[in-house]
Amino acid sequence: MPEWMLGSPNPAEPPRLSNSCSGAALSELILIDELEAQGWRARQDDRLDNVFEQRCDWIREYGRAGQLAVDGDGLSLTYEELDAQANRLARYLRLHGACAGDRIALLFDRPAMAYVVVLAVLKIGATCVPLDAGAPNERLAFVVADAEVRITLTQSHLRGRVGGGSSLQVVLGGEVISVDEAAPLIAELSRHRLQPAERGRHPDRLAYLVYSHGPSGWLEGVEIGHRSLCNFARVAAEIYGLRGHRFHQGRPLGSAGAVEEIWVAWAAGATLVPGPAGASRRGRDLHAFLSAERVTALWATPTLLTTLEADLPDLRLLLVSGEACPQSLIARWHRRGRRFLNAYRPSGAIFTATSAEVHPETPVTIGVPLPTYAAVILDPARPRRALPRGTAGEIGIAGIGLSCGYPSGNDLMEEAFVEDFLGIPGNSSGRIYRTGDLGRVTDTGGIEHLGRIDRQVYVRGERVDVTEVESVLLTTPGVAGAVVTPHDSTPGVVELVGYYTLRADTPGIDEEQIRSWLRDRLPPHQVPDRLERLDAIPMTAQNVADRAGLPAPVSRGTELDRLRAENAELLEQLYGGPEPDSDRMPRLTTPAQPATPVAGPDPDWMLSSRHRPCRPPSGLPRSESPSCGPRRSLNRRLPFHPPYPP
Repeated sequence: MPEWMLGSPNPAEPPRLSNSCSGAALSELILIDELEAQGWRARQDDRLDNVFEQRCDWIREYGRAGQLAVDGDGLSLTYEELDAQANRLARYLRLHGACAGDRIALLFDRPAMAYVVVLAVLKIGATCVPLDAGAPNERLAFVVADAEVRITLTQSHLRGRVGGGSSLQVVLGGEVISVDEAAPLIAELSRHRLQPAERGRHPDRLAYLVYSHGPSGWLEGVEIGHRSLCNFARVAAEIYGLRGHRFHQGRPLGSAGAVEEIWVAWAAGATLVPGPAGASRRGRDLHAFLSAERVTALWATPTLLTTLEADLPDLRLLLVSGEACPQSLIARWHRRGRRFLNAYRPSGAIFTATSAEVHPETPVTIGVPLPTYAAVILDPARPRRALPRGTAGEIGIAGIGLSCGYPSGNDLMEEAFVEDFLGIPGNSSGRIYRTGDLGRVTDTGGIEHLGRIDRQVYVRGERVDVTEVESVLLTTPGVAGAVVTPHDSTPGVVELVGYYTLRADTPGIDEEQIRSWLRDRLPPHQVPDRLERLDAIPMTAQNVADRAGLPAPVSRGTELDRLRAENAELLEQLYGGPEPDSDRMPRLTTPAQPATPVAGPDPDWMLSSRHRPCRPPSGLPRSESPSCGPRRSLNRRLPFHPPYPP
């Protein structure tokens, strides 16, 4: 990444980065939450099943035995009931030979049932390998083989995907258990807590092995240790304030996001409200579900939130993460009595690292690191050097969560870490994670997120903050959702394309009205060149905008297309056709490479002041170059695309 791309709006004017940070105090280079205690929230031998059981005991001791742990998906269980069911299933697994250190795959499309299974697997000291029921069989087969799964727990109607000679069964080589079919036998076992000898111990303290697409683009297994997740769950429960909430669990069970949602809720003593199996998890269907289930806490991506047009009066806590949150979205959802948090989980990381309480009237930041975490701004060109506050650089994260990683020693992931050259207190991993995100520490002490370093957008030599453009586009009357992305219309030419969806109560909207709205609120270089209306913005399984899945723009551009049309009409009038005879005038084509502009006194009376004369077509013999009369004027009137760089 060239240094000139960091924070400078004009590539021709590189920013001046500090040559040395040796004179800065350590406290000026390392960012922590100075208002919260930084001590670990997990002992060396802590386990997730202990976290759950401790919460059960606390609820019983304080007379709240009726507190629900799960409510939804056709199943309502108190914390005590969920604990009892997990104890029975754990003993059943032990009867089938499962023990500490085994890797057990989970394939469920009913979240409530999966919660019981997760607890049971962790109680015997085994490792959970969650599978996505919506994934193709080939992906399931790869995960099971790569993780060396010994047992797969599933439901009877999904057994065909992992048994009966399927490709998954071939690589499995282990036992497949349908938990619902075994329910009568499981119910006969003891409901009491497991004894220490039954729990088993394993030295690597591995709780989960979650597969996601890593830096290489391939599926990678990410190890999550007990101590790291115990610490994060307690920290997040403390900061978010989830106790007593009805918390929607909407992310796929096979994702790291679901691991976050489940354990933060249980650590706080909240009630998990799983989304309905197979139902739409966005738009009006999601709104109807959240209203009917009286959900009071919601974790969503900004893109998912834009699909909810009406307010949710019961909502008291709103967390957004996964994407940059536009200011206009904060204004739309901020209410008195509702806490709005902007959380930041770096790409490739397992846990949320920073958070901030946001307000419509204050600049959006991703806040400060959660307790037991630290942040530092690194020089992208020399990542072993920290930058002072106010200087743009790569966001680095340190803390207990970095003890997780890729078990196969992925080379690309190793490049994403640098040695802790600052000696950050409490950083047990001894590493700093390079997030790949650009940011700086503001005067108020929060981190301003400036986008991905490898996705900085420059249009006509000016840096464009697409989040800011999206935020303004979202404020357009009638617009429900918006995504702005660069598009290479021709080689070397970058245009901004604004994709938008309309509110249900808006049947249509004039695009010129949208352009006028944007022009009044944005600099000229940030106004999208093209606007594309969509029925729905495509989203990934993680509910973030699927920018790669956006359709190619088909709409006309702005004034540039209008000027081209005017030139084509003039050619029609002068020569009787859109293309002049080659004997009378050389063919007017847009050159692939810039050349020397045509000289001459003829005024550019047809061109806007923002457009410059067109250059003659490349490769044209000098003797044939237009030099007089209307031909030269026409060549000058046709604006070259793109305009000359400034």
